[in-house]
Amino acid sequence: MEMETETKTNEVFPILIFSSFIFITNVISAFYKKYYLYCLLFFCLTITSLIFHYNTNIYTNILDRFFVLAIIFYGGYMLYKKLQYITKSMFY
Repeated sequence: MEMETETKTNEVFPILIFSSFIFITNVISAFYKKYYLYCLLFFCLTITSLIFHYNTNIYTNILDRFFVLAIIFYGGYMLYKKLQYITKSMFY
């Protein structure tokens, strides 16, 4: 039973590492669009995600979740600002 769990973990581990590198596309896209804070947040998420998948503990989990939440909140803020701009341009 223990050997089976270890095999499953070894199979999933590379997939988790490669999935962390998908965030690099967001880093490049944000940099190209001159959203530098968004770029920095996705870069930090990439790093913390890699660290979390190499060394899973409560501290890396909290750090990884912090950057996920930071991206969600900053994305919501950006959406709010864009909608505010669109609304002003529609009515004025």
